[in-house]
Amino acid sequence: MSANEETWDRRYFSLAMEIAGWSKDSTKVGAICIAPDRRQMVAGYNGFPRNILDTDERLANKVEKNRLTVHAEANVVINATVLLNGWTLYVTKAPCTDCAKLLINADLARIVMPNPGGSWLDSQLFAISLFTEANIIVSFL
Repeated sequence: MSANEETWDRRYFSLAMEIAGWSKDSTKVGAICIAPDRRQMVAGYNGFPRNILDTDERLANKVEKNRLTVHAEANVVINATVLLNGWTLYVTKAPCTDCAKLLINADLARIVMPNPGGSWLDSQLFAISLFTEANIIVSFL
């Protein structure tokens, strides 16, 4: 990878971190998908579906919060108004298996993420194996 590509990766990952801050969830996951020509982007963060109230009570109840939360990666796919084939996703946490399936079907070319870890490590590792099988490039920051 060239120094210029690494600079862009860090810029976009930093933007994903900023977007993560918009989430009301304590996990604070952000994602941004960038077109190959870097002229279009789509953002998402983890949160409740549109028109579903994210009250303090719901956010404090871990079971209910997890049942209602749409992951940042899924929100990117949902928010896209164009096909994402060939695009690069920058995400602040390694995706889970369910998000991996969505991202593979969106036909992304590359995913940039931190090293896997945390409470869903098994799901993250399986997701990375699916990305590899689907010929999606995975880069770690």
